[in-house]
Parts: sequence; C-alpha cells; structure tokens
Amino acid sequence: MKTKLHITLFSEEGLAKTIVISKACFKRILRGSALLLIILCCLGFAGIKLFLNDWQSTTTVTRLVGDLTQSHAANSVLHEEVSTLDREKKELLEDTVRKLDEKNKILDSILNAAGVRMKALEGNKNRGGRFIRQSAFQSLSTQSLSAEDVLAKVENYIQTVQTIPLGAPVAGEISSGFGRREDPLNDSPAFHEGVDIRGSIGTKLKATADGRVKDRGYHGTYGWFVEIDHGNGFVTMYCHLKKIMVQNNEKVKRGTIIGLLGNSGRTTGSHVHYEIHHKGHPVNPKSFMSVAATSAGPTG
Repeated sequence: MKTKLHITLFSEEGLAKTIVISKACFKRILRGSALLLIILCCLGFAGIKLFLNDWQSTTTVTRLVGDLTQSHAANSVLHEEVSTLDREKKELLEDTVRKLDEKNKILDSILNAAGVRMKALEGNKNRGGRFIRQSAFQSLSTQSLSAEDVLAKVENYIQTVQTIPLGAPVAGEISSGFGRREDPLNDSPAFHEGVDIRGSIGTKLKATADGRVKDRGYHGTYGWFVEIDHGNGFVTMYCHLKKIMVQNNEKVKRGTIIGLLGNSGRTTGSHVHYEIHHKGHPVNPKSFMSVAATSAGPTG
C-alpha cells in the first residue's frame, strides 16, 4: 500500500516539480483546513450577529433620542401653559382684590357718612371673617395671596354686605326725607326717623338685607309694620303697610317680599315709611338706598 502522495506542479515554462507528502501529513492538513474553515465560519456568524446587534442598538438609541426630544418639546409647552395659568391666576386675584377694594371704598364712605362703625363679624369655620375695609386691602400682597385667601375674603364680604340694608324696599319718589321737618298732620316741628317713599297701594315691598323678622303687627302711628333684625346692629322698619306677608322670627333674604304698600296708621296717603337703625340709633336711609347698585356684590 502506498503511504505517500505525489503532487506534481507544472510551471508556464513546462517545468515540472513534484512534491511528496505522506498520507498522514495530508490528513493532518485536511483536518487543520476543516478546523480553520469551521473557525472562520463561526467568526463570520459572530461578526454578523455583532453587526446586527449594533444596528439594532443604534436604531434604539436613535428612537430614544427622538422620544427624548419630543418629551423636551412637550415639557416646554406644558411649562409655558403652566406659566400662562399662573399669570392669569395672579391677574385674576389682583383684579378681584381691586374690585373688592373699589366696592369697599364706596360702602365705607356711605357708612362713614352715616356715622356707622362696623364691628368684626364672626366668620364661618373659625376663619375670623370681618367687615373688609380699604385698610385691609392695603396690606395685601398679591404675590403671596392665595385663591383660598381671596375666596375667604369674598365670602366674608358677601356675608357682611348681605346683612347691611342696601337699596330701597320699593321703587318710588321720596316724599319726605330723614331729619327735621314739619309734621304733615299738625304742621308742628318734628324729627322724622326715616324716609317716606310714595307708591301705589298693593305694591310689593322687599327686605333690603338678610335677617330675621323681629316684630310685626299693628301700631297706632305706624299702622301695619314689619321690623327686621339683621344681626349686626342694623334693624329696619317698614310701616303703613296694607298687608304683612311674613311671620315673627321668620328668616328673610334681601329681596324677600315682606308685605304690600298701603296707608294704614297715621298717614296722609299711600306710601311706605322706611327706617334704618344702627345700635338703636336712627340713620339716614337715603345713603344706603343709593349704594345698592354699586356694592351689592363682590364682582362686576
């Protein structure tokens, strides 16, 4: 049996060269070549896999960068919206404080002209609500003012204003004013503790503030009358009625129909005699009647 392998190589010039390799060596060469081929294939597959992984990673990173850019853009828009809302909130608070201040100036001037000094009111839920004067607003800083602060002050303002008699109980001409006058029945000097508002018999009369009916009935001078206690030192009286439409201790709101205009009692014609008392002293209703349109609420 042959144990050697003869390999003959020919050059372009026609020269021949013979290489003699043993079969054992040839087998080793074949095995080595096969192993090398396997290694090269493995390296090739590994390279391809690494390339694909790198491509996927690059794609993922690109997508994440895009998402991050979109997130930054969305955050910028959201930040701008929040800034706008904060600015609008501040402007709203400042505008509310300004309007409350304006209304308090008007109401304060009326109360001062009437010689009325309001005491603090007991606020709801221990918040210490009080009548809000202009000086209370001069110390407010809109930088630190919260919506809750403004709402509390608006609530207290409304609570206070609702219990101050504002406006007239009926539309009509004042036929006799507050203060000194000649008595219409005997022409003697007298002091008129209210105002007389001329009107047609049967016209509805309205309460001028929130409160509770303190008294009602018939009086020789006042005729049929209604007296309302507003719980803050103010008491109002409505006299010479044709008919009473409320009961004693009944709670009423500003605008509640309390009776009908008439000419009962000591009178020369149909009208309502309207009085306002503060801490037991009569005050001129005319000023309170004129302030209703401008200070009956916290807005507008």
